[in-house]
Amino acid sequence: MGTDIARKIGLIVVIIVVLSQPTFALLDTEPEIFFGPAFTSLDKDVEVGFGFGGGMKIDMLPFAGGTIQFCGGLMPVFAVDSTDGFTMTQAHIPLTVVIAFLERPLNDDRLGLGGSIGFGIMNTLGRYSPSAVDMRPCFTIDLTFGIFERGALMFRYTAVVGDKTSTDGRALSYQSLLVVGSTTW
Repeated sequence: MGTDIARKIGLIVVIIVVLSQPTFALLDTEPEIFFGPAFTSLDKDVEVGFGFGGGMKIDMLPFAGGTIQFCGGLMPVFAVDSTDGFTMTQAHIPLTVVIAFLERPLNDDRLGLGGSIGFGIMNTLGRYSPSAVDMRPCFTIDLTFGIFERGALMFRYTAVVGDKTSTDGRALSYQSLLVVGSTTW
């Protein structure tokens, strides 16, 4: 069951990334691919999974030294369990508004660092969610350390704000630390 869902979500991520370029050619967009550890905290217990997904950044309002962007994505998280083996444990769907600084130098010099901070909503489907969809506020922090002619490489930290009670009565929260690659081709 978990592998079938994982394959379908993986296929959806690939389709989003591949089809996004012609669809959004008129907008200033950047498709993203991200991967890294995702942590689920249940009181003092921590479950570590591996997340892999894709998303999209859409520039909404440029200003001197940066831009305001709308970001969305889909990231299934996989973990190894003693009873289920390797399975998809949850899927995160973040929708955020981001203020990005110094990501794209105005001249042709592609050196420099950038970053961003964003706030929004994280929708989580998972085995510990008390309802079908766990919808809570979240924040993201990006550190851009590689700026290329048509893309960037960055670290992204995401955390869900506030605890909810899991299906078994423990405090439930989510965090992730991802490597993100984006392109403007």
